[in-house]
Amino acid sequence: MPLVSIIIPCYNQGRFLDTAIRSALAQSHQDVEVIVINDGSTDETEQVASRYEHDPRFHLINQSNSGLPAARNRGIRESNGLFLNFLDSDDWLESDMVRSLVAILDENPSIGFAYCDIQIVPADDSSENPYSVGKARQVINGDIFDSLIIGGYFPPQTVLIRRSVLDKIGNFDEMLGGHADYDLWLRAAVHGYKALYLDKKLAHYRMHGQNMSLNWQHMQATRKASLAKIAILFPDRLSEAVNRTIEDREQMHHAQTWLNDQYLELKQWVDELQKGKDWLEDQWQGLRKAVKARDQVILTLRQRLQELGADDPTKMEH
Repeated sequence: MPLVSIIIPCYNQGRFLDTAIRSALAQSHQDVEVIVINDGSTDETEQVASRYEHDPRFHLINQSNSGLPAARNRGIRESNGLFLNFLDSDDWLESDMVRSLVAILDENPSIGFAYCDIQIVPADDSSENPYSVGKARQVINGDIFDSLIIGGYFPPQTVLIRRSVLDKIGNFDEMLGGHADYDLWLRAAVHGYKALYLDKKLAHYRMHGQNMSLNWQHMQATRKASLAKIAILFPDRLSEAVNRTIEDREQMHHAQTWLNDQYLELKQWVDELQKGKDWLEDQWQGLRKAVKARDQVILTLRQRLQELGADDPTKMEH
């Protein structure tokens, strides 16, 4: 079995860290190493992580605060796995996540990385979030560069990537903060590394009010920086992707226009049917009134005939 490195950077998320570590060590693919990078935390992170140092598969590295991408890079340098996973300390994995993605990479040696669906867990556990990675884009397998240009649609814990890919394209860009993983997937795709998606919710993303993704100013700035970097390094590839996106939008617009025309024709036909229905309803109501009036006349005549019969002596003799 290939060794898989699960790298867990942690900065002041000690209250969640235990769940992340236990999920990493509980993988059904036993040949794993779990590396926690304590990135200068001032909470209970070190104490929580230290509980697992008796396990030979576990390694704790303490360093001064350097930021999320730098912590991940430290984990890469300290790791030995052929495949790597980047698990944030407030998230966790299903026990079959690594085994399932290793199988995909083993069976498809030309694939650069595999990724799975995710379950988003609300802060208060009040309801299940319906988001699905597989439904976020039309193209989720093979060359996903165009899908990524639209925006990131899967977090790092869903991915198992080959070390050989990182050896070729480099590690996380430490200047890109919350979008350093987005930049990494973009660079992998632009270098020709294809991806395969597994439609199973094998990773969990915890919402708790302090997620980096909720810092919209930081996320907006780092997303722009990631795209600017790709535009500088790979202008032709980006322009092709943007052009295809525009063409797709134009095709969608034409399709929507056609659907609108069909809808208007259908609506007009339905309106005519409704008018016919209303006319028939009026005729039916009029007929009901006529029949009711006829029945009333017949009843009145019968009553009058009975009265006339009662007044006729010859009728009474009989």
